[in-house]
Amino acid sequence: MKIVILSISHSGMKDAVHVYRELMEEESNLVPLSLYNINSILTNEEQQQIAVNCQQADFVLFDVMSTPLENIDFFSQLVGNLKGMVAFVGSSHEQLHEKLSFGSLDYSSFLTLIKREKSETITSEMKHDFERYMLLQEYWRHGGQYNIQQFFRLLLKEYGGFHHFPTPLPLEMIEDVSIYDPCTQKSFADVTEWKEAQQSKQRPTVALFYIGHQYPNKSDHCVAHIIEQLSNDCNVLPIAFTSVVQRDLEKLKTFLIEQLDSSLQAIISFLPFRLGAGPRGGLADVGVDIFKKANVPVFHPFFISKRTVTEWEEKREGIQAGEFIVNMMLPELDGAIHTYPVGALGDEYTDDELDVSFHELTLIDERVEALISRVKKYLQMRQKTRAERKVAINCYNYPPGEGNLFGGSFLDTFKSIENILSKLHNEGYDVEPMTSEQLQQHFTAGKLVNSGQWITEETDVHFIKFPVKEYLTYVQNEPWYKQLVKQWGEPAGEIMASNEQFFIPGLIVNHVFIGLQPTRGVHEDPSKVYHDELLYPHHQYIAYYVYLRHIFKADAILHVGTHGTLEFLPGKENALSGECFPDWLIGDMPHFYYYYVGNPAEAMIAKRRTHGTLISYQSPPFVEAELHGELIQLEHLLNEYDEAQHADPIRLPEIEQLIIEKSAELHFSHQDLEEIEQELYRIKRSLIPYGLHIIGRGYTKDEAKQYMSDVLRYEHPTADSLRRVIAEDEGINFDKVLANKDTKTLVALDEKAEYLIDYYLLHADIPKSQFFEERNDKRCRQTLQFGLQCYQVSMENQETKSLIHCLDGEYNEARIGGDLIRYPDILPTGANIVQFDPRLVPSVSAYQRGARLAEQAIDTYVKKHGSYPKSTAVVCWGLETSRTHGETVGQILAYLGIRLKNPSASFNQKYEIIPVEELGRPRINVVINICGFFRDMFPNIIEDINELCQRLAEVDENEKENYFKAHSETLFKKYKDEGMSDEQAKELATTRIFGPEAGGYGTNVRQIIQTKQWEQESQLAEAYMNSLHHLYTKSFRGEAMPQ
Repeated sequence: MKIVILSISHSGMKDAVHVYRELMEEESNLVPLSLYNINSILTNEEQQQIAVNCQQADFVLFDVMSTPLENIDFFSQLVGNLKGMVAFVGSSHEQLHEKLSFGSLDYSSFLTLIKREKSETITSEMKHDFERYMLLQEYWRHGGQYNIQQFFRLLLKEYGGFHHFPTPLPLEMIEDVSIYDPCTQKSFADVTEWKEAQQSKQRPTVALFYIGHQYPNKSDHCVAHIIEQLSNDCNVLPIAFTSVVQRDLEKLKTFLIEQLDSSLQAIISFLPFRLGAGPRGGLADVGVDIFKKANVPVFHPFFISKRTVTEWEEKREGIQAGEFIVNMMLPELDGAIHTYPVGALGDEYTDDELDVSFHELTLIDERVEALISRVKKYLQMRQKTRAERKVAINCYNYPPGEGNLFGGSFLDTFKSIENILSKLHNEGYDVEPMTSEQLQQHFTAGKLVNSGQWITEETDVHFIKFPVKEYLTYVQNEPWYKQLVKQWGEPAGEIMASNEQFFIPGLIVNHVFIGLQPTRGVHEDPSKVYHDELLYPHHQYIAYYVYLRHIFKADAILHVGTHGTLEFLPGKENALSGECFPDWLIGDMPHFYYYYVGNPAEAMIAKRRTHGTLISYQSPPFVEAELHGELIQLEHLLNEYDEAQHADPIRLPEIEQLIIEKSAELHFSHQDLEEIEQELYRIKRSLIPYGLHIIGRGYTKDEAKQYMSDVLRYEHPTADSLRRVIAEDEGINFDKVLANKDTKTLVALDEKAEYLIDYYLLHADIPKSQFFEERNDKRCRQTLQFGLQCYQVSMENQETKSLIHCLDGEYNEARIGGDLIRYPDILPTGANIVQFDPRLVPSVSAYQRGARLAEQAIDTYVKKHGSYPKSTAVVCWGLETSRTHGETVGQILAYLGIRLKNPSASFNQKYEIIPVEELGRPRINVVINICGFFRDMFPNIIEDINELCQRLAEVDENEKENYFKAHSETLFKKYKDEGMSDEQAKELATTRIFGPEAGGYGTNVRQIIQTKQWEQESQLAEAYMNSLHHLYTKSFRGEAMPQ
């Protein structure tokens, strides 16, 4: 019997090597074994070798859970040609499972037995083989030398002719959701029994969740070390889980909520996915409910399973897309914080005899120390009284100078700080309230600002002084210090510094610091705008955060408003190291960040790169733009035209000419009167923010009513558009009205909708006999009730309440950020903002909207030029993608002739290339520009588009049917002529995604303009192109593409 095992499990392969050697010592005539590590894309040579060995094998195990899709394509072709038994572990790829062959068991009989269906074709032999097959899978999945030994015993004894082998022993596994200490390898029946084993029962308790089996990587030794380190300051309750698909959450709830007392102070979870929902979905809300009831911060460190420590250190993107989703994005939906790695794969080990290489998880010492320190800091914050806690509040002054003091998107920051200080004072913090006017007195009039030009011998008395000598003790031994000096010179430097000391722009009110985040330095030194390397923060910037952490000794740090610059400092895009500036500057201070709820794209950068617990703040109320100035004159002319049609038709040509002339003056692109009227209606009904938001204040009744009206203009999952209900009751085709932009009908529907809203808010009912049909009466009530809920929740506000909870070291529930009108369930604000699941991009509706836009653009081009466009360009913004759920992505797919095949398969989105005959037009070549936010939020989309582009270049279509393929073939020839290899030329020829360099965000055009470092427009264009010409492919990520 010859055995072949293809696996992604490093620990499984290591244990298999060890057990196989033991068996060889016992049995000289042991069957040959071939092991293959399939974590990476297999080369052609490796594929050929695997194919030969598998075709000769009597048993082949495919363990392909997270192997690259390129390998799946190869295995799908290979598995149909195998003659021996074929088994699978950890695969959801049906095209593989269909080839199952294990003794008398095939895929059909397997399905019948797994579903427990009755069938006359199922024999006792099939049932026996089914039981053996399921046990074989469990042996491999739970891992460890004991289980792997039983794996080989079962296989060889029952199917390999080694009948003299001992009978396999029962599966050894930890009970799911059980208290099991990996340090002592001791289990406890319940929390009471575990408590009895603790040396000190007075210390705080930290619950730690981890995977209790050894598949695909053995991690219990890493977890044990972390538990030992934590145990110096707290009691650690270790809870082992053995499944990512189904977890016994009721048992977990018993441990944490019913059996544990108030000693529980924090949770550390190493579990992938969400607590209540694995790769196949589940009960996510049940998991969140447990966290709510526990009401403690949930830390989520993790182990990198696809990269070595060295690779992680070298890669600017941190981790791959798959691990990003599983270990960062999904846990964030549960409200988890501090998502960064504490371990990764160690150095490669190769077994020369079996010719297989594998890795073992190892800890990243510096990251473990950071985790321990941060958990300890949270515990200390919780244990202090409110009066004892020190809080550092940070506002912005960017660009520097008095004109931009206390900036923040849609935020009246002075009034907001007044509210925050008042709330802190009332909740027992040692701080005196201050009015916004008092704050302005301190930070204006040439006093506390971020600009050297304002500092004189008279005004520098207002600043806090921080000696350079003391600063150096914290920074001079850091690995980045030499490069810092290279960029900014020796400290103190020339920015906010003088006489060997730094100026800290802030004031201390008892136990609260209020200050201004330092500038980036480009306005003080414009030459830095054109710096080729990523610009480090200058000395005073670093000194500011060193002062808050080590001199002021803040128990917590708060940033107020969207947004600062800390999150955009050099370092990894995610999965940060201690050498990344955002991580180093925040250090172990618990960090809270007031962020605008409507900007989840940039909020995620702040969350992940500064380890911030976000606290959302509301937008100011939105109002209709209405018409002003000459737009009113244009509206009057249109009204005059309508009147003349009935009263004085002879005047129509004269009025029409006046309308066309006035619209041209206003730069309207329309010549048709109906189109001008439609555009005027659009402008008039557009929503714009009114005023600025003050943290802690909800909408007034009038503002809430306007919000309700805005919400009910649109369709929602549980409520129809109010205008649609009215229109359809009157027999009007509302979709046709929208498509034709019938402004007169829309205006009439708007007026009727407003009347119904006013009446409902006054009477909690609608007028009798309002609707012709009873079902529309019901629809209207349902819509208005939904609107009333929006009305009420918009007046609630949990922003300052959530801050107090956070400072008490409590759990802050996660809630998706975005457009308040499209997604009113975002309210009330005060929640920990998260992005929606990037696996759901594009949504079905977003794809449909994007496809319509693409076809409209193509039709417009054809009408104008008489031919199809060969190429087009699309920009993907993180914020826009978040708000529309991927409308632009849908547009890209439509240009290329691709549709969603299985949109419900959220974890493995399926796409389908539309046959060109069905498409009815050529595939359009697309060039895609992404911003840094899109790159960080949607790495899976980048991978998907790259894969689709490669597939499109290989379809059997000619250059007239497939402009993308034609363009790719031209580029391939060009790159080959330049001396590239076939593989490299193919990858570059099919890539279409460009953006900022790895770790970079945006362009430096704004800074060039602000600092006046340009003379010709060509300089701005060159700066823009230089910032965004970096490739994003599998092999070239964020690398500059030569022109």
